[in-house]
Amino acid sequence: MKVAISNWKGRVSPVFDVADHVLLVEIVKGHEENCEQVLITTEDPLKRASLLAELGVEVLICRSVSKILESALISQGIRVIPHICGRVEDVLEAYIEGKLDRVNNKKHFQ
Repeated sequence: MKVAISNWKGRVSPVFDVADHVLLVEIVKGHEENCEQVLITTEDPLKRASLLAELGVEVLICRSVSKILESALISQGIRVIPHICGRVEDVLEAYIEGKLDRVNNKKHFQ
């Protein structure tokens, strides 16, 4: 499974629509296999969604995303998990452990 986390200086970026990087992580059997930073050079919602789909992303974790971009991502078969904040490494760890619901407890991930 490939997961993308919007990334700005090591934290989940505030708005995915204008984020210029995602951390792309391949998770196999509950473990991180491959991890790379991917540059996103377009703000066009349809092109952003297509790029993530071409990269094989199945899940996007972000803090906020516009309705139009979220719809474009969903139409590409990408599950969107919004309203997540914190350090990217903590969010990734929580996702892998199935504890992502705890990242909304901001004091835990600040």
